[in-house]
Amino acid sequence: MSESLSKQITRLNRKIEAIVNDETKASHVRAANRTIEHAASKLKKSISARADVQQKLISERIFLGKATFRKLRARVTVYRRGISVINMMTQGEITRARRVTRLKSGRTKRYGVKARSHVFPKGFVGVSRKNRKLHAWERKTSKRYPIRRLSVDISNTVDEETIKEIERSMEQVYPKVLAQEFNFRTTKYANKRTG
Repeated sequence: MSESLSKQITRLNRKIEAIVNDETKASHVRAANRTIEHAASKLKKSISARADVQQKLISERIFLGKATFRKLRARVTVYRRGISVINMMTQGEITRARRVTRLKSGRTKRYGVKARSHVFPKGFVGVSRKNRKLHAWERKTSKRYPIRRLSVDISNTVDEETIKEIERSMEQVYPKVLAQEFNFRTTKYANKRTG
């Protein structure tokens, strides 16, 4: 015995609602993920330019939490800790910073530390006692100790640029990508119907 017409219509309506719900979620997930990828790329470039730090050192600090069907929220995490100066220095800059000249008076002359546009005239490069690796250091006083490891503070730059780039991406990129996704998914079903 065949189904009545009203039962068939009800069943088809449920199928259509399920398809619309799934495709809407899929569109939002894809749009959110593409938007945060775009924002992360722009964020890396803008922080690097403002702080005068290599992009690879910034990209190591940016992490993406992508949206899924269960969790329709995407997240960008940027770590704000300072970047060690030794990681920014070229081999030539490290060699120059390690050079020590003995003066006739018996004293020594150091050349300071320079990494890109960041200059530390009283800095020097030496081996850490803890891990036996090279680091850039600076004395806190005129005495031998205490010393501090040199780093470039990027926390304020990260805070300002993150908010700016995320807002810009949500205003400009997300609506375009969402419209493209909706268009793609509706034409997909239209093509199935005609084909």
